[in-house]
Amino acid sequence: MLMAEYGWDIRRSLDELYASTTFAKLNDAECGLYYQSAVYLFQFLKSEIETGRVA
Repeated sequence: MLMAEYGWDIRRSLDELYASTTFAKLNDAECGLYYQSAVYLFQFLKSEIETGRVA
């Protein structure tokens, strides 16, 4: 989805994902973000990328 939305290659897309606070929250079992759909997570990440902060 990052590749389609921003025109990035796979490397840039994965770098952005893995460096994000969204990914850190996704890996936090207590947060429960991993229960959400891929589309929801993408919107969460997109918001972080565009605003510089987690929604």
